[in-house]
Amino acid sequence: MDRKYYIHHLLIGCVYLITVSIAWAYSGDAFYESHWLVAFMVLSTLLYPCARYFVQASAYRVTGPTFWTRGYFVEDVNSPSLRALFSVLCILLAIPLGMAYLLFRLVRKG
Repeated sequence: MDRKYYIHHLLIGCVYLITVSIAWAYSGDAFYESHWLVAFMVLSTLLYPCARYFVQASAYRVTGPTFWTRGYFVEDVNSPSLRALFSVLCILLAIPLGMAYLLFRLVRKG
């Protein structure tokens, strides 16, 4: 994962964070009073690019990149609903997958 990839997906994660925060505040719920929830949301946003990269790299390693460019995936891989589902999955699993990816990188360098 390079810096450009991380920054690009960090900005996307920030858009998700801002959208959820506005929607939550608009509903009248004072989510910001829970420090644990705010910390979870910010940490998930920071680790979102790592989790996304980990999932993509794992999928390519198991199946190979050509698997995703033929058959069923040619038409449906770029659908907005599939991309939204993938992003939600990565945001929900950002902390465990992001930490696993960072630990993997640290162990690999050492």
